Amino acid sequence: MQGRGGVVLGCVLALAWAGVCEGAAGEGGALDEIGWCRSVFSKKTGQPRPHYSVDKYRGPEFHGVIEDLELFTGLTTNELEVRVKRLNQFGFHTEHAFLDPKSNAELAWYYATSATYLFALVPHPPISAVLGMKPANGPVLDYSGGVGNNIVPLLERGVAAHYIGINSLEEDFARFRVERRDLPGATFLSPRSEKTGWKLDA
Repeated sequence: MQGRGGVVLGCVLALAWAGVCEGAAGEGGALDEIGWCRSVFSKKTGQPRPHYSVDKYRGPEFHGVIEDLELFTGLTTNELEVRVKRLNQFGFHTEHAFLDPKSNAELAWYYATSATYLFALVPHPPISAVLGMKPANGPVLDYSGGVGNNIVPLLERGVAAHYIGINSLEEDFARFRVERRDLPGATFLSPRSEKTGWKLDA
């Protein structure tokens, strides 16, 4: 999306979670985040991906995300493999079922603190538009920035970018990736601040 003075990148799943996608409304048009979230996890979205492989996501296309994850977590290749494949207790479908959020507040807290999403987002390559951007296209707002698979290639291309996401662990990892490369032009925006009363406002 082209915004005034820059570009906005957005995660479709994040927009759906926010109630933008069709089907998020319950009876009388009221937003039903819990119902929508459970429908996501009952489909193929959160299920195991045994065909995924850590080695598949090494290399230039993913801008070193596996190598960064190894350094950030200290986990071995085999330990990363089961998490990227979302196997057993390491899938976010399992994590969500175990925590079983009952209210909108619990659901928001789940997304803000989920550990399994850090690994589940690794296979997402940069949005194609990112790879054609130039410094003049900045600044870019990377909304729902995940593990940094968009902001890292943007900064490598000299495009200033603002990152925002609701998950604290993903933000820490994205910041780690940027700082490890000493890339200029990044701003990390918090969805919680004094202006929002320290409540989630993405």
